[in-house]
Amino acid sequence: MNLEKHPKCELGHPYVVRLNKKNNEKFWGCVFYPEHTSTHNNPYCSNNHPMTKLKSNYGEYFKCKNNHCDSKTYDFEPKDSRYHAQLINLFFRSNNQYEGFQVTDEQVSKSSIKNNFSTYRTSYNPYKYIFATVAEREREQNFKEYGIKETNYERTTRILNDNENKFKNVISNQSIEIKDVFHRLWNDPIQKLRFEKITPETLVDFLAFKSTPVKKTNLHCPFCDKLRTLCNEHS
Repeated sequence: MNLEKHPKCELGHPYVVRLNKKNNEKFWGCVFYPEHTSTHNNPYCSNNHPMTKLKSNYGEYFKCKNNHCDSKTYDFEPKDSRYHAQLINLFFRSNNQYEGFQVTDEQVSKSSIKNNFSTYRTSYNPYKYIFATVAEREREQNFKEYGIKETNYERTTRILNDNENKFKNVISNQSIEIKDVFHRLWNDPIQKLRFEKITPETLVDFLAFKSTPVKKTNLHCPFCDKLRTLCNEHS
């Protein structure tokens, strides 16, 4: 199990594959549903490139469209409650703000009751207390650092709203390629959050970097290099 094998929602939580109850189609949904109802259909890789859906003997998966990108693939098959619980706890361990929290597969599976006809939501929610506690921790920490009592997501949203017009003014005279990259990232709720640490002064450099294909590092074998040199000398 690897967090990098899952796309992330706008709050940084891992997405898991869920099924639409009406047509049985698969989609990405936040692992913390129903407390967080974020969904997504077209994920981007860890390097911000669009991905394409493929199929293998093990099922469907998403792979980066950039053949030179070294990002991981995303499995696109539903998992059971035990897997979801393990993924949640792995996410908890990766973030010190969730220190001390843990869920079991029984707690995760209790968030819904299934019968032969439909699925009914219950009032049981193992994440509600966890989210409330973490939100309060974030508000206290941000108040100490920045003087404003807000969660990390609220702070990011405020910064993006403040910079939106400045960003659009900066790219107004840029190339079509730069504009396309900006609008592609800005109009995606998840990718948009990456602009939090970008200033109007560094925006163009950031977009230019994102529009440049990622190249793999060429690996050299010393023996082969020497052999090629000898062949060239005798040719």
